[in-house]
Amino acid sequence: MQRAAGAGALAVLLLALPGAAKANTGSATLSCNATSLKFAEFLAGSNTIHYQVKVDATVAARGEFTLDQKGGTDGLLDVPLDISGRHQLTVYAWWEASATVGAVVGGSATIPLVSQQLDCPAAPASGGPAPGPGPSPAPAPGSSTSTPKPAAGAPTTARPSTTRKPKRAVKTERTAVPARIANLVARTSCPAGTVRLTVKGRQLRDVTFAVNGRSVRTVRVRPGSTSARETLAIRDPGAAEVITARVRFRNGAAPRTLSVRTSRCATAAVEPQFTG
Repeated sequence: MQRAAGAGALAVLLLALPGAAKANTGSATLSCNATSLKFAEFLAGSNTIHYQVKVDATVAARGEFTLDQKGGTDGLLDVPLDISGRHQLTVYAWWEASATVGAVVGGSATIPLVSQQLDCPAAPASGGPAPGPGPSPAPAPGSSTSTPKPAAGAPTTARPSTTRKPKRAVKTERTAVPARIANLVARTSCPAGTVRLTVKGRQLRDVTFAVNGRSVRTVRVRPGSTSARETLAIRDPGAAEVITARVRFRNGAAPRTLSVRTSRCATAAVEPQFTG
């Protein structure tokens, strides 16, 4: 086990699947405020990845992620975290034959993709502003605050001016790319015939859900909230549907589109009835 210190601690591990026409790879980058999962070299089409993130023994995030780059061959998922102190961060990722093009299998639900101990700084304590300077002391009784004038006829000595020119203000600007942190989790309830969708992230403005490419609903997120939830009816319980969520952010970041594939529900068998 490797130990890292600081909020910027990183750990990367690559998994490759030998024997396939293309080596499917998965990697994870860890830090105290987010976990980034990256997948590449899949066959073009619809490929779904299962993932789970643990902080110590607690599951911090889990779900499914459909690759959304280069026609489904690559994908990048950011899972937001908020960790302080020393913790063990463990990430699992795996893909199954039924959810990948070419029926490839990789990763593991029990063997970590990466596991690392991070020492994360505590949140800074907020304090009040520093006290300002006190009032100037009053002059002593009988003293004068005016500058004395030289006596008549006394020689005067020229003194150099002590007035300084004001320094030119230097304006410093820092340009930063706004973060686009959001992830989508779907939970299918076959008895109810619904799927519950949860989008978690930061600086969320609104989320537009679509089923198989058809927009069905837009959920507006209250300022300061870190999640958006919606429940949709399953149109075809026997088939897996692709649900996408287009997320817009309040910090000016570009919108981001997330997608998941719903679980199939078993169809109950109908027994034939005979009449006498």
